[in-house]
Amino acid sequence: PFGATNDQFNAAMFHSADPAVEAAADDMRNPDPCGDDLSLAQTIVVDQLLLATIRTPVLLVYGDNDPLFPPPDGTLQRLHFLGSSNVTLKQIPDTGHAITLEASHLTLVADMSAWLGARGF
Repeated sequence: PFGATNDQFNAAMFHSADPAVEAAADDMRNPDPCGDDLSLAQTIVVDQLLLATIRTPVLLVYGDNDPLFPPPDGTLQRLHFLGSSNVTLKQIPDTGHAITLEASHLTLVADMSAWLGARGF
């Protein structure tokens, strides 16, 4: 969605964010940072191929209302981490793609803190 209009971008990224947060994100958004649109497909393929080599604990966080990666995408992505014996999936309710900017961002902070704490961090 990097080359998208602000309305298209907001529809893809947000579900419960404050309109002021959406407007601030719009003001700071680069329509195509670093030429991401040209390299995105290759990056996704390589990343998917290498997921099975990850041996560390993995936390996957998805918004339940993410139009880019809707359920069950998190559950399916979890299956790719074959090298890790510790893969956790958190689905955050009432949340879109821009999880850190959504109204539920404190749920993300709490979930991340609990996950890290359970692993000694």
